[in-house]
Amino acid sequence: MNIINKSDSYIIANKQNTINIENSCKDSFNLMEKAGKLAAKNIDSLYTKRKTLILCGIGGNGGDGFIIAQELANKGWDIVTTIVGDQKVIKGDALKALNKLKLKLLNFNDINLDKTKLFIDAIYGIGLSRKINKKECIILNTINNHTAPIIAIDIPSGVDCNNGQILGFAPFCDLTITFSTLKAGHILLPGSEKINKIKVVDIGISKDIINKIEPNIKINNKNQWI
Repeated sequence: MNIINKSDSYIIANKQNTINIENSCKDSFNLMEKAGKLAAKNIDSLYTKRKTLILCGIGGNGGDGFIIAQELANKGWDIVTTIVGDQKVIKGDALKALNKLKLKLLNFNDINLDKTKLFIDAIYGIGLSRKINKKECIILNTINNHTAPIIAIDIPSGVDCNNGQILGFAPFCDLTITFSTLKAGHILLPGSEKINKIKVVDIGISKDIINKIEPNIKINNKNQWI
């Protein structure tokens, strides 16, 4: 795994740490919008424009995906968007993001994958704590076997944020964009084997809040050695 930020050390968070960080923000939808827009900005700078399929889940990660889809479309990308799961149960901030999406949603089985040149995996983020179902495994396996690279939002779908275990199936992702801190699942096996490159994006969370994360775990780095 190649961390593409230039930093001497990286604080590691677990699921509860991340939830606490997000809850510290007074406007959670504003935080989601900022995350989605910054993720789209990074994708636009790191990859050339191409036909891209964004797979959105029904929770917060999917909300990020809806915002990314609209932002990339606004930047001139050829974007196709699909929802993996029951659209009727989307609620809260994810529903707000969906309602702002101006793109037509397509069923995954109706999409011509031969023309797809990039996938964005926004199905599951840090909240996953169960094995993903058979239908989701098939979809993830399909894009994993495709020649186009995959970008994961927060963490590759199927990887447990807390311990790096694979909950059914997880695709190999060329780039993973995560927010504020690395998560334990990014650096622990076997989850870390699903990540080629990872970028930690600052979405404006106070460093005082991040520095209070317990337990205080950082990646061992030669710049910390005496």
